[in-house]
Amino acid sequence: MSPRATVLIPTWDAPDTLGAAIASARAQTLRDIEILVVSDGASEPTLAVANEHAAVDARVRILDLPKGEGRGERNRHVGVMAAKAPNIVYLADDDLILPRHVELLVDALASHDLVQSRNAHIAADGHLHVWAADLGDPKWHEYHLTDPPRNRTSLTGTAHTAEAYRRLESGWVVPEPGMWADLTLWRQFFRLPGLRAATLPDVTTLQFPANITPRDPEAAAGHRAPWVALLANEDAHERLQEIAVVATHRQLMGLELRKTRLAGRSRTPEIARKALREETREAKARAKQLDSKVARLQRELDSTRGSLSWRVTAPLRAARRSISRGASGSR
Repeated sequence: MSPRATVLIPTWDAPDTLGAAIASARAQTLRDIEILVVSDGASEPTLAVANEHAAVDARVRILDLPKGEGRGERNRHVGVMAAKAPNIVYLADDDLILPRHVELLVDALASHDLVQSRNAHIAADGHLHVWAADLGDPKWHEYHLTDPPRNRTSLTGTAHTAEAYRRLESGWVVPEPGMWADLTLWRQFFRLPGLRAATLPDVTTLQFPANITPRDPEAAAGHRAPWVALLANEDAHERLQEIAVVATHRQLMGLELRKTRLAGRSRTPEIARKALREETREAKARAKQLDSKVARLQRELDSTRGSLSWRVTAPLRAARRSISRGASGSR
Protein backbone atom coordinates (compact mmCIF):
# COMPACT_ATOMS: atom_id res chain seq x y z
CA MET A 1 0.00 0.00 0.00
CA SER A 2 1.27 3.47 -0.90
CA PRO A 3 1.91 5.98 1.89
CA ARG A 4 -0.57 8.82 2.26
CA ALA A 5 2.08 11.54 2.03
CA THR A 6 5.65 12.06 0.91
CA VAL A 7 7.62 14.54 3.01
CA LEU A 8 10.08 15.87 0.45
CA ILE A 9 13.30 17.34 1.87
CA PRO A 10 15.67 18.91 -0.70
CA THR A 11 19.23 19.19 0.57
CA TRP A 12 22.73 20.09 -0.52
CA ASP A 13 24.98 20.95 2.43
CA ALA A 14 23.19 20.95 5.79
CA PRO A 15 24.84 18.40 8.09
CA ASP A 16 24.10 20.55 11.17
CA THR A 17 20.33 20.85 10.61
CA LEU A 18 19.20 18.02 8.32
CA GLY A 19 19.08 15.48 11.15
CA ALA A 20 16.63 17.56 13.19
CA ALA A 21 14.46 18.16 10.10
CA ILE A 22 14.24 14.43 9.37
CA ALA A 23 13.58 13.67 13.04
CA SER A 24 10.65 16.11 13.07
CA ALA A 25 9.23 14.33 10.02
CA ARG A 26 9.67 10.92 11.64
CA ALA A 27 7.76 12.15 14.73
CA GLN A 28 4.54 12.88 12.79
CA THR A 29 1.22 11.67 14.16
CA LEU A 30 0.41 10.45 10.66
CA ARG A 31 2.68 7.43 10.54
CA ASP A 32 1.81 6.31 7.02
CA ILE A 33 4.31 8.57 5.26
CA GLU A 34 7.41 8.47 3.13
CA ILE A 35 10.33 10.76 3.97
CA LEU A 36 12.17 11.44 0.72
CA VAL A 37 15.53 13.20 1.04
CA VAL A 38 16.38 14.64 -2.39
CA SER A 39 20.14 15.10 -2.58
CA ASP A 40 21.26 17.84 -4.96
CA GLY A 41 24.84 16.57 -5.09
CA ALA A 42 24.84 16.70 -1.28
CA SER A 43 28.08 16.78 0.69
CA GLU A 44 29.29 13.57 2.30
CA PRO A 45 28.53 14.76 5.86
CA THR A 46 24.99 15.65 4.78
CA LEU A 47 24.45 12.25 3.16
CA ALA A 48 25.87 10.58 6.25
CA VAL A 49 23.18 12.23 8.38
CA ALA A 50 20.45 11.09 6.00
CA ASN A 51 21.83 7.54 5.92
CA GLU A 52 21.81 7.37 9.72
CA HIS A 53 18.06 7.99 9.74
CA ALA A 54 17.44 5.65 6.81
CA ALA A 55 19.25 2.89 8.69
CA VAL A 56 16.76 3.00 11.58
CA ASP A 57 13.55 4.03 9.80
CA ALA A 58 12.45 2.30 6.59
CA ARG A 59 10.22 5.29 5.75
CA VAL A 60 13.33 7.39 5.05
CA ARG A 61 14.45 7.11 1.42
CA ILE A 62 17.37 8.95 -0.17
CA LEU A 63 17.35 10.07 -3.79
CA ASP A 64 21.04 10.75 -4.42
CA LEU A 65 21.28 12.91 -7.54
CA PRO A 66 24.24 14.79 -9.04
CA LYS A 67 24.39 18.55 -8.47
CA GLY A 68 21.86 20.24 -10.70
CA GLU A 69 21.69 23.69 -12.23
CA GLY A 70 20.83 26.60 -9.92
CA ARG A 71 19.71 25.28 -6.55
CA GLY A 72 18.77 21.91 -7.92
CA GLU A 73 15.21 22.78 -8.85
CA ARG A 74 15.00 20.08 -11.52
CA ASN A 75 16.15 17.55 -8.94
CA ARG A 76 13.14 18.58 -6.87
CA HIS A 77 11.02 17.83 -9.91
CA VAL A 78 12.60 14.38 -10.12
CA GLY A 79 11.79 13.91 -6.44
CA VAL A 80 8.13 14.84 -6.88
CA MET A 81 7.80 12.48 -9.82
CA ALA A 82 9.50 9.70 -7.83
CA ALA A 83 7.30 10.16 -4.76
CA LYS A 84 5.22 7.13 -3.79
CA ALA A 85 2.39 9.12 -2.19
CA PRO A 86 -0.47 11.15 -3.73
CA ASN A 87 0.32 14.13 -1.47
CA ILE A 88 3.61 16.05 -1.44
CA VAL A 89 4.56 17.91 1.76
CA TYR A 90 7.68 20.10 1.62
CA LEU A 91 10.24 20.52 4.37
CA ALA A 92 13.43 22.59 4.07
CA ASP A 93 16.55 20.93 5.47
CA ASP A 94 17.00 23.66 8.12
CA ASP A 95 13.37 23.81 9.34
CA LEU A 96 11.19 21.75 11.66
CA ILE A 97 7.57 20.60 11.58
CA LEU A 98 5.30 19.95 14.56
CA PRO A 99 3.92 16.42 15.02
CA ARG A 100 0.44 17.15 13.63
CA HIS A 101 1.67 19.08 10.60
CA VAL A 102 1.43 16.38 7.93
CA GLU A 103 -1.85 15.03 9.30
CA LEU A 104 -3.52 18.45 9.08
CA LEU A 105 -2.22 19.20 5.58
CA VAL A 106 -3.17 15.77 4.21
CA ASP A 107 -6.69 16.12 5.62
CA ALA A 108 -6.98 19.49 3.86
CA LEU A 109 -5.67 18.05 0.59
CA ALA A 110 -8.63 15.68 0.48
CA SER A 111 -10.61 18.64 -0.87
CA HIS A 112 -7.86 20.97 -2.14
CA ASP A 113 -5.01 21.02 -4.65
CA LEU A 114 -2.62 23.32 -2.76
CA VAL A 115 -2.54 24.08 0.96
CA GLN A 116 -0.28 25.74 3.48
CA SER A 117 -0.21 25.95 7.24
CA ARG A 118 -0.37 29.44 8.68
CA ASN A 119 2.94 30.87 7.53
CA ALA A 120 5.47 32.06 10.11
CA HIS A 121 9.20 32.11 10.70
CA ILE A 122 11.70 32.81 13.44
CA ALA A 123 12.93 36.37 12.92
CA ALA A 124 16.45 37.64 13.51
CA ASP A 125 15.47 38.87 17.00
CA GLY A 126 14.41 35.34 17.96
CA HIS A 127 10.68 36.08 17.95
CA LEU A 128 8.05 34.34 15.87
CA HIS A 129 6.91 36.46 12.92
CA VAL A 130 3.58 35.59 11.29
CA TRP A 131 2.93 36.27 7.60
CA ALA A 132 -0.62 37.20 6.71
CA ALA A 133 -2.06 35.24 3.77
CA ASP A 134 -5.15 33.30 2.79
CA LEU A 135 -4.72 31.08 -0.24
CA GLY A 136 -8.45 30.43 -0.18
CA ASP A 137 -8.98 34.01 -1.33
CA PRO A 138 -8.32 34.63 -5.07
CA LYS A 139 -6.94 38.05 -4.15
CA TRP A 140 -3.94 36.28 -2.67
CA HIS A 141 -3.45 34.38 -5.91
CA GLU A 142 -3.24 37.74 -7.68
CA TYR A 143 -0.87 38.95 -4.96
CA HIS A 144 1.59 36.20 -5.90
CA LEU A 145 1.09 36.68 -9.64
CA THR A 146 1.69 40.44 -9.63
CA ASP A 147 5.10 41.99 -10.29
CA PRO A 148 7.38 42.96 -8.67
CA PRO A 149 7.65 39.46 -7.16
CA ARG A 150 6.08 38.95 -3.71
CA ASN A 151 5.77 35.67 -1.85
CA ARG A 152 3.78 34.63 1.20
CA THR A 153 3.99 30.90 0.47
CA SER A 154 7.16 29.35 1.82
CA LEU A 155 8.56 25.92 0.95
CA THR A 156 8.21 24.52 4.45
CA GLY A 157 4.55 24.49 5.38
CA THR A 158 3.20 24.03 1.86
CA ALA A 159 1.78 20.86 0.31
CA HIS A 160 0.02 19.87 -2.90
CA THR A 161 -1.40 16.81 -4.56
CA ALA A 162 0.71 14.92 -7.07
CA GLU A 163 -2.23 15.09 -9.47
CA ALA A 164 -2.31 18.90 -9.41
CA TYR A 165 1.47 19.05 -9.88
CA ARG A 166 1.18 16.99 -13.06
CA ARG A 167 -1.18 19.62 -14.46
CA LEU A 168 1.41 22.38 -14.13
CA GLU A 169 3.16 23.90 -17.11
CA SER A 170 6.62 22.71 -16.07
CA GLY A 171 6.81 22.12 -12.30
CA TRP A 172 10.09 22.84 -10.55
CA VAL A 173 12.44 24.76 -12.88
CA VAL A 174 15.45 27.03 -12.50
CA PRO A 175 13.90 30.49 -12.04
CA GLU A 176 14.47 33.54 -14.19
CA PRO A 177 16.93 36.14 -12.80
CA GLY A 178 15.32 38.13 -10.02
CA MET A 179 12.72 35.44 -9.31
CA TRP A 180 12.53 32.84 -6.54
CA ALA A 181 12.30 29.15 -7.34
CA ASP A 182 9.39 28.45 -5.02
CA LEU A 183 7.41 31.46 -6.27
CA THR A 184 8.00 30.25 -9.84
CA LEU A 185 6.27 27.01 -8.83
CA TRP A 186 3.45 28.66 -6.86
CA ARG A 187 2.65 30.95 -9.79
CA GLN A 188 2.05 27.89 -11.95
CA PHE A 189 -0.43 26.61 -9.36
CA PHE A 190 -2.19 29.97 -9.13
CA ARG A 191 -2.70 29.96 -12.90
CA LEU A 192 -4.43 26.57 -12.85
CA PRO A 193 -8.10 26.86 -13.81
CA GLY A 194 -10.35 26.06 -10.88
CA LEU A 195 -7.47 25.80 -8.37
CA ARG A 196 -8.66 24.80 -4.91
CA ALA A 197 -6.26 26.31 -2.37
CA ALA A 198 -6.39 27.01 1.35
CA THR A 199 -4.40 28.36 4.29
CA LEU A 200 -4.93 26.48 7.55
CA PRO A 201 -5.45 28.49 10.76
CA ASP A 202 -2.65 26.91 12.82
CA VAL A 203 1.11 27.50 12.74
CA THR A 204 2.63 24.01 12.51
CA THR A 205 6.18 24.77 11.36
CA LEU A 206 9.34 26.29 12.79
CA GLN A 207 11.11 28.04 9.93
CA PHE A 208 14.62 29.49 10.16
CA PRO A 209 15.26 31.53 6.98
CA ALA A 210 18.89 31.25 5.93
CA ASN A 211 19.16 34.97 5.13
CA ILE A 212 18.37 36.01 8.73
CA THR A 213 19.70 33.05 10.73
CA PRO A 214 23.22 33.59 12.16
CA ARG A 215 25.88 32.06 9.93
CA ASP A 216 28.16 31.11 12.81
CA PRO A 217 27.22 27.51 13.73
CA GLU A 218 27.32 28.18 17.47
CA ALA A 219 25.21 31.33 17.17
CA ALA A 220 22.79 29.53 14.83
CA ALA A 221 22.42 26.69 17.34
CA GLY A 222 21.66 29.22 20.09
CA HIS A 223 19.11 30.90 17.82
CA ARG A 224 17.34 27.58 17.25
CA ALA A 225 17.67 26.13 20.76
CA PRO A 226 14.51 27.61 22.40
CA TRP A 227 12.36 26.44 19.52
CA VAL A 228 13.88 22.97 19.40
CA ALA A 229 13.14 22.74 23.13
CA LEU A 230 9.54 23.81 22.48
CA LEU A 231 9.16 21.04 19.93
CA ALA A 232 10.09 18.48 22.58
CA ASN A 233 7.02 19.34 24.70
CA GLU A 234 3.86 17.24 24.43
CA ASP A 235 1.79 20.43 24.22
CA ALA A 236 4.07 22.04 21.61
CA HIS A 237 1.19 22.59 19.19
CA GLU A 238 -0.97 24.45 21.71
CA ARG A 239 1.94 26.49 23.03
CA LEU A 240 2.97 27.53 19.53
CA GLN A 241 -0.56 28.74 18.78
CA GLU A 242 -0.44 30.90 21.93
CA ILE A 243 2.89 32.32 20.81
CA ALA A 244 1.42 32.99 17.36
CA VAL A 245 -1.48 34.93 18.91
CA VAL A 246 0.96 37.10 20.87
CA ALA A 247 3.13 37.56 17.78
CA THR A 248 0.14 38.59 15.68
CA HIS A 249 -0.95 41.12 18.33
CA ARG A 250 2.58 42.52 18.56
CA GLN A 251 2.79 42.87 14.78
CA LEU A 252 -0.62 44.55 14.57
CA MET A 253 0.37 47.05 17.23
CA GLY A 254 3.59 47.73 15.36
CA LEU A 255 1.62 48.19 12.15
CA GLU A 256 -0.74 50.67 13.82
CA LEU A 257 2.23 52.61 15.16
CA ARG A 258 3.83 52.75 11.70
CA LYS A 259 0.52 53.86 10.17
CA THR A 260 0.25 56.63 12.76
CA ARG A 261 3.79 57.78 12.06
CA LEU A 262 3.24 57.69 8.31
CA ALA A 263 0.00 59.60 8.69
CA GLY A 264 1.86 62.22 10.72
CA ARG A 265 4.54 62.47 8.08
CA SER A 266 1.99 62.78 5.33
CA ARG A 267 0.28 65.62 7.18
CA THR A 268 3.52 67.46 7.95
CA PRO A 269 4.17 68.69 4.38
CA GLU A 270 0.58 69.94 4.08
CA ILE A 271 0.90 71.78 7.40
CA ALA A 272 4.15 73.30 6.20
CA ARG A 273 2.61 74.28 2.89
CA LYS A 274 -0.37 75.85 4.64
CA ALA A 275 1.90 77.82 6.98
CA LEU A 276 3.98 78.98 4.04
CA ARG A 277 0.88 80.12 2.18
CA GLU A 278 -0.27 82.11 5.25
CA GLU A 279 3.16 83.66 5.71
CA THR A 280 3.24 84.59 2.01
CA ARG A 281 -0.17 86.25 2.24
CA GLU A 282 0.93 88.22 5.31
CA ALA A 283 4.18 89.27 3.64
CA LYS A 284 2.33 90.43 0.53
CA ALA A 285 -0.11 92.44 2.69
CA ARG A 286 2.76 94.07 4.56
CA ALA A 287 4.53 94.85 1.28
CA LYS A 288 1.36 96.38 -0.11
CA GLN A 289 1.05 98.58 2.98
CA LEU A 290 4.68 99.67 2.68
CA ASP A 291 4.25 100.40 -1.02
CA SER A 292 1.25 102.57 -0.20
CA LYS A 293 3.15 104.41 2.51
CA VAL A 294 6.16 105.01 0.27
CA ALA A 295 3.93 106.30 -2.51
CA ARG A 296 2.23 108.70 -0.09
CA LEU A 297 5.56 109.98 1.21
CA GLN A 298 6.84 110.39 -2.33
CA ARG A 299 3.79 112.41 -3.27
CA GLU A 300 4.23 114.59 -0.20
CA LEU A 301 7.91 115.13 -1.03
CA ASP A 302 7.13 115.99 -4.63
CA SER A 303 4.46 118.41 -3.45
CA THR A 304 6.85 120.08 -1.02
CA ARG A 305 9.59 120.40 -3.64
CA GLY A 306 7.20 122.12 -5.99
CA SER A 307 6.08 124.64 -3.43
CA LEU A 308 7.18 128.34 -3.32
CA SER A 309 8.67 128.01 0.17
CA TRP A 310 10.92 125.15 -0.98
CA ARG A 311 12.31 127.25 -3.82
CA VAL A 312 12.83 130.36 -1.61
CA THR A 313 14.70 128.49 1.08
CA ALA A 314 16.94 126.58 -1.35
CA PRO A 315 20.00 128.94 -0.92
CA LEU A 316 19.72 128.68 2.88
CA ARG A 317 19.72 124.86 2.74
CA ALA A 318 22.79 124.96 0.45
CA ALA A 319 24.68 127.25 2.91
CA ARG A 320 23.84 124.90 5.78
CA ARG A 321 25.21 121.89 3.84
CA SER A 322 28.43 123.82 3.06
CA ILE A 323 28.93 124.78 6.72
CA SER A 324 28.26 121.17 7.74
CA ARG A 325 30.87 119.78 5.28
CA GLY A 326 33.46 122.39 6.50
CA ALA A 327 32.91 121.46 10.12
CA SER A 328 33.34 117.77 9.31
CA GLY A 329 36.61 118.39 7.45
CA SER A 330 38.21 120.39 10.33
CA ARG A 331 37.91 117.53 12.82
